[in-house]
Amino acid sequence: MRDLQITTTGPIVDKVNYVGASLTVDSVTYPARMRGRGNYTWFLPKKPYKVKLDKSTAMFGFPKSKDWALLANMLDESNIRTAVAYEIGRRIGRWAPRSVFCEVTLNGSYQGLYQFIESVEVQPGRLEIREMSGGDTGGAALTGPYVLEQDAYFVDPGWITPLGNEMNYDVPDVVGVPQQEAYIQNWINSFERLLVTGDVAWLQYADLPSWADWYLLQELTKNYDSQWYNSCKFYKDQGEPGRVVLWPPWDFDQSSGGWGAQQIPRSGWWTRQQRDQRNNWLMYAVRSPVFAGLLKHRWQTIFLPALADLDAYITTLADDLREAQVRDRAKWFGRPPALHHTAPFISSWLTVRKGWLTTNL
Repeated sequence: MRDLQITTTGPIVDKVNYVGASLTVDSVTYPARMRGRGNYTWFLPKKPYKVKLDKSTAMFGFPKSKDWALLANMLDESNIRTAVAYEIGRRIGRWAPRSVFCEVTLNGSYQGLYQFIESVEVQPGRLEIREMSGGDTGGAALTGPYVLEQDAYFVDPGWITPLGNEMNYDVPDVVGVPQQEAYIQNWINSFERLLVTGDVAWLQYADLPSWADWYLLQELTKNYDSQWYNSCKFYKDQGEPGRVVLWPPWDFDQSSGGWGAQQIPRSGWWTRQQRDQRNNWLMYAVRSPVFAGLLKHRWQTIFLPALADLDAYITTLADDLREAQVRDRAKWFGRPPALHHTAPFISSWLTVRKGWLTTNL
């Protein structure tokens, strides 16, 4: 647990305009800029923030970067669901954002418990792929990698596929580079058509291990957004024809037994279900015997060993946060947490969920 003191040059009023800021932790001050972040969560009383340091820095011992986030976790009163999901991601051998919990004071006002976390960026130590530039308009350079996000809020530049999915550009920002926009739109639209129509050729254009790992993590935790709805990040790798790599994970504040005020069942499928008019890629993927077989194999050989002592991690994390949780709750809630927002419940819920998946995959 760390104390993070933040002073800004003015109020942070939206998700567009950065405000000058200084962050002080362990008696060291870092100049930065800050703005709001999040979609639904930005309109909650406890605000999440985007942090951009003036200088690339190895905050809390993590790889150097200018780009970080402060997650408020107001929908997850336990504060630990996102950290637990990313711990599972790292245990299966993939990069997932690392974080430190801090008690934040903003301009002299106590703001409670926050998660200071790596954001998803194409950088050494994070998403380690080539970063495209606006000059990549031909040849192999044009083929990627393109980082995209399916997000129904659709607040960032992008396009809606012919089959109804909202694709948001992430890296590069291809707006204004017509060659890049045309290439990635045509590629994804074609891939999606193969997948949704049941053409087995889709398997050639998907990095299947990443698809299996992303799906299993989402289904294990019953992540609310994972029905190809929000915060579904992926990238098309470089090369022709290339493949869709379904990773990294992001946003688990509504998962592992709790969607805000709602306690959710431990059994039953979630991620593979159709949600609305958009075509859920995972619903079609699990129909493939090849993919279904890979899910069973990776669950047995990779996920189950990684989950063996997860209870100990959850207990230790909750113990570390206990005193700060009391202060955070006094600030924002004024009442004890519901049962499904407690660490023992989350631990028990995941254990039962693990058993259900072992039986039903």
